[in-house]
Amino acid sequence: MKAQTEDEAIKVCINNYLDGVLNGDATRLNLAFHPTALLRSVNTNTGTLQDIPVAKFVSSMPAGGIQTNGGSTKLISYSYIGISALATVELRFGEFKYVDLLSMLKFGNDW
Repeated sequence: MKAQTEDEAIKVCINNYLDGVLNGDATRLNLAFHPTALLRSVNTNTGTLQDIPVAKFVSSMPAGGIQTNGGSTKLISYSYIGISALATVELRFGEFKYVDLLSMLKFGNDW
């Protein structure tokens, strides 16, 4: 069996996230995140930063994912050095486009 390159391993992690969101697949989403991960964003109603635990994010994913409403996902770019990586992905929901920045760390052999 051929060992994965760093590029392949990073893409596996990113695709776990993208496919999980697209299809509403909790298993894939959980593979993409460390169990203690937080999703940080700006609450558009209050203008404040909000941190969402990954378990809450995964449990709030709609059945069937965003594809059920014509949504789509796309990897825009990624880069890494050592054990740190940054990926830019695009999530589309109809006319709404969300650009998500994923900060990634390598633990052992896993991203």
